[in-house]
Amino acid sequence: MACSTLAVAQRSDWRRRGPLALPPPTTPPPPPGEHTVALVSTMCDNADSFDSFVCYYLALGFCRLYIYVDDASDPVVGLASRYPSEKLRLHVRGERLRAEWEHLPSWGRLGVYSETEVQARQQLNCEHAIWQCRRTGEQWLLHVDSDEMLFLPAALAEAQRTEESATSASAPGEALQAHLAELD
Repeated sequence: MACSTLAVAQRSDWRRRGPLALPPPTTPPPPPGEHTVALVSTMCDNADSFDSFVCYYLALGFCRLYIYVDDASDPVVGLASRYPSEKLRLHVRGERLRAEWEHLPSWGRLGVYSETEVQARQQLNCEHAIWQCRRTGEQWLLHVDSDEMLFLPAALAEAQRTEESATSASAPGEALQAHLAELD
């Protein structure tokens, strides 16, 4: 009984604040049978593995990466600026992002924890990325921690074949490298 009362209170609170306005997708939907997949990750102090992370997931075929960082002085901010904005969207925690979080459905139960708990920020970031995917037309979104790898051998092989055909001078096995330090 208490859970359903809480859920009703959260829903009504969300409606009072109003949801983020979702404009129509700015990109046309993919052709039938094709899918667009994006990735979201909250990062902190992983500049050493950032390029490997980004290149690995872009090589797998993810159309866009939504990267969230907690601190504007994190070196990842500078590294992210090297990638085209249509492939990597960087969001730094601050007043603007917090204002957008406040319109998300989970804010009512996670907002109080957003300053101290990384898991709360991860969930809010993921929900924010879902909002962006709906706006830009991506159909699927995968949440991955910065020290995790999704292993898709067929996609890696296809990425390597594509890269090898684009650069005829590359030897087998040199076209794609995936290296992430300190994996647990």
